[in-house]
Amino acid sequence: MTRPLLLGVIAEKDGMICLQTGANVWYPLDGASGIADKFRETFNRPQKSDIGKRLYNSRGVLCLENEEQRQARIASEKSA
Repeated sequence: MTRPLLLGVIAEKDGMICLQTGANVWYPLDGASGIADKFRETFNRPQKSDIGKRLYNSRGVLCLENEEQRQARIASEKSA
């Protein structure tokens, strides 16, 4: 079984909802990048409620962390 590849975290940057893939690397999800097109094709337009969730690639399919997964991850990071 292959583990999903973490692409980044959904974040807000300069008033836009973006995928942050590195310290200073942002892809606006309303933009023209390949990842933005694939995100909109899979999930429609990005929403404020997506901010803070991780985006994964699992065998060519985009997967977005749900709210319960995000909360569990944050709780485990705080306790570590």
